[in-house]
Amino acid sequence: MEKIIAWGLVLTAAITLWSVTTTNHLYIG
Repeated sequence: MEKIIAWGLVLTAAITLWSVTTTNHLYIG
């Protein structure tokens, strides 16, 4: 159960970082 929560946090963080970087590139570009 703990592993699932950990993976969920990792995926959420990765998606958030990807969204932020993608948005920044779109605005800058």
